[in-house]
Amino acid sequence: MLAGKTPVLVHNSNCNLAQHEAAGGHAIARLVGKTDAELAARNIRYSSTFTDLAAAERATGGNLAANQGQVSQWLSGNGRRLVINGPMSAADGRVYERATQSILSPSGVTTVLQRNPSMPNGYHIVTSYPSP
Repeated sequence: MLAGKTPVLVHNSNCNLAQHEAAGGHAIARLVGKTDAELAARNIRYSSTFTDLAAAERATGGNLAANQGQVSQWLSGNGRRLVINGPMSAADGRVYERATQSILSPSGVTTVLQRNPSMPNGYHIVTSYPSP
């Protein structure tokens, strides 16, 4: 696979979110290990958290693997960002729904990628979160 003229590996199942955080992502800072009170305080329709960093990396890595073809196609084009969705274990996260003020099990994971030629894969993970 090429990102521009640079060969890249599209998927690394050992997703290192700290590396992506250093490149401008915020999955760890905003979406890992949050309490129910912190989720409610965000005051958005749905706010979510992964139970811990291992769960975040597992779900995000799985999402990248499940969408490898879509990621490859995106990297060979010229779009700036890509949003991918995939399954995740409900045990790995929680979703707070503001309208009902209740905690839900996630139905999947959403990951946002941004083209970044300085990264080994040609992109960095902007965010990744459990989705309702």
